[in-house]
Amino acid sequence: MVNWKLYYGDNTTFSSDDGSPEEAPSRDIQVVSYVDTRVGKVSLKGADWYIYRDGSWFGTDEFGLLDQLVDMNLLRRSGSPVTFEILLDDEWQPTERPNIWFDILELGVAKAGRWVSRQEFHDIYIKALNDSEMPTTSALMTLNSYSQTEAEKQGLDNPVAPYAGKDEKTA
Repeated sequence: MVNWKLYYGDNTTFSSDDGSPEEAPSRDIQVVSYVDTRVGKVSLKGADWYIYRDGSWFGTDEFGLLDQLVDMNLLRRSGSPVTFEILLDDEWQPTERPNIWFDILELGVAKAGRWVSRQEFHDIYIKALNDSEMPTTSALMTLNSYSQTEAEKQGLDNPVAPYAGKDEKTA
């Protein structure tokens, strides 16, 4: 079973069995699915950018991407609001808009989404949901199940009570 899989607009895929996230094609992402031990599989869709960090995939917009890359020490401002330096091949290199987007793709950790027709997307999304190389989505993570999981880690007896709604049983 694969740990993650990218689904592209041309109906191709790239998974953890094919190589590292940095080796995957960087454009035309439609769906990103990855294994989650709590729910089976998470499938991300509709984001401008997808980034691989700390063993997980995240969907984000332009600002979120820049913020993540700064936090990962792969990007830094260098003077004006449109001038940056990017860490490529272990060297800080100047970049600015609009070239920054192509330089970011060269890093390999960020992948660009792309809009396709509604029918094309639907077909790709169904393919991702039914992919036999990935686990099925077993459930949605609820606040109560999350608090139970977190409480077990902390050794608490009844973690659900503080989070339960009016109509939920807390025993």
